[in-house]
Amino acid sequence: MRLNSERVSKKMKKITAFILVSVLCMGFAVPAFAAGGDVNSRSFTPESLTEYMLSTGSAIELVEINRLSDKAVSNGYNDAYDQLHTVNQMASNPIVAAALSAQGYKLDSFQEETAKIVRDYFKNNLDKNYEADLNNIRISAINGNTGFYTMLLVQEYSKIAQETLKIKENTLKTVEKRYKLGSASKMELLQAQMEHQSAKSDAATAANSYDTAVMNFNIQMGFPMMEKAVFEYNAELSPMPEISLEDAIKSAVQNRNDIGMVHFAYELQSKTWRHTQLTANSSSQEYLSTKAAYLSAAMNERMIASLIEMDIRSRYSALQSYYEAAQAARSTLELAQESYRITNVSYGLGASTLSDLQAAENMLNSAKLGLVDSVAKFNAAAAEFDIAIGVGTSRISLGA
Repeated sequence: MRLNSERVSKKMKKITAFILVSVLCMGFAVPAFAAGGDVNSRSFTPESLTEYMLSTGSAIELVEINRLSDKAVSNGYNDAYDQLHTVNQMASNPIVAAALSAQGYKLDSFQEETAKIVRDYFKNNLDKNYEADLNNIRISAINGNTGFYTMLLVQEYSKIAQETLKIKENTLKTVEKRYKLGSASKMELLQAQMEHQSAKSDAATAANSYDTAVMNFNIQMGFPMMEKAVFEYNAELSPMPEISLEDAIKSAVQNRNDIGMVHFAYELQSKTWRHTQLTANSSSQEYLSTKAAYLSAAMNERMIASLIEMDIRSRYSALQSYYEAAQAARSTLELAQESYRITNVSYGLGASTLSDLQAAENMLNSAKLGLVDSVAKFNAAAAEFDIAIGVGTSRISLGA
């Protein structure tokens, strides 16, 4: 199984391009890290970065602002319902009703009923909205533009590029020795020099990409820009979800914030449509627009559970694919390491060609990149799956 190193390289270039644009747009220069000197360093795991982002920074500040705003809006709907309820209770008295009628007030239980639906939904949705906002931070910490696995890939690509450079340096030394002894041709020497120079350029590019990524990360996190950051990697996979697919679907359908909003809209539009059928002319704008809103809400109500189920099934299937890909990548790396070891020894004994050795080196490089990429994909997807079967990430605007 051969891994496509060009595909990984293109992904790396996209990440680098995004980071460079982000930094430049913020008005910062992109200096290289100074060689030597005392520079502080921070280490991160997915859990520690998530914990930090949930406690510090503009993202969590905005979440708390949204929570306060939601509470204010909910209180407003509660006050509106209380006022309607109080007035309607008073209007049950004939004398009070007559006085209110003289002032243009019309006793209408429909307004109170709909106000209660709105009040109850917004009141009950406060905690889910807050959790959805927190989940968005969790997703960002795991797989955002400066999330753990995004940064891990840039870091590991740089490490692998340095390891590949070291391998190419050793190969060049071996070829140079053989050339002096007359057992390697001038063509082999030139090939080894070219491969070494290419690896040197790749390593420099990867190191610069990592340095730039760390600077952007530090800016986003509020750390000193030149502070070093280490993202811990041990090539271990997160466990597959213990929950069954069917239970995961049930959990998502029961808990997702977006499905709750659809249920609420359908309940409200159903009541409004029934009222409008009794009070409005069938050719009026009010009648037709209310009917359209009801039909749209009814369609969404019919579809939402299936859409949520499809989302969970797709995520579960992707998890299984990523898991198998990571296992295959681990086996491929073991094969590539052994192949390189044997070919390197064989070349030193004159039993293999330089082309054989370079092919083994390149296979090893691709295998290392492939394992890092597959592990990052699986672990990020596993974290996102846990969120998707709960409240999810959809924030409902209570002011809408």
